[in-house]
Amino acid sequence: MEKYTIKQLRNGKVAAKNDGTLEQLRELLTLMFPKNECCFPVESVMGSHKFYHLSVHTKDSWGCSDQTDLPTQSVKDFLESEWTPKMGDVVLVRESEYAEWVKRIFVAKRDGFPKPFITVVYGYEPSFVEGDGFLANTWAEMKQLPPEEPKEPKIEFSVMVNGQETKLSLEKSEWDKLMSLNEKI
Repeated sequence: MEKYTIKQLRNGKVAAKNDGTLEQLRELLTLMFPKNECCFPVESVMGSHKFYHLSVHTKDSWGCSDQTDLPTQSVKDFLESEWTPKMGDVVLVRESEYAEWVKRIFVAKRDGFPKPFITVVYGYEPSFVEGDGFLANTWAEMKQLPPEEPKEPKIEFSVMVNGQETKLSLEKSEWDKLMSLNEKI
């Protein structure tokens, strides 16, 4: 069975079934709408309703009910599907006013702060990896590093020029072009 995402929950496509702990419900509501404009803060949620979903009154906050016609999914399943970095993971971070994302090593997240994401300062990565001291930065935004594109295989070979051996390597596509030129000769 395909799991629904927090984005689908935020967009009103599905509802979260309140079957986890109160802390899990509060975490999900915070992830659902980090800038919740509802009149009730997430901390005040008691978890007394059966379903949590996009508010029917405003499109910028969550709502709750004891019945729904929306497809539902467990609070726990929403949280498991959400990416959460571990200390030492490489992530992308940026300040809200800057467009450029930069790679940094994730250290921790402090909920409730304007810049909640803590990373290792550029240049201190070796110290961090070795377990030594390091400096930290805080950031307003963070996202997962996209998966690396598979690298094209390289062909390594040696050539003799005037009795001197030289080792070379080419991308496979470049090697194939070279070999096709050789076939034309």
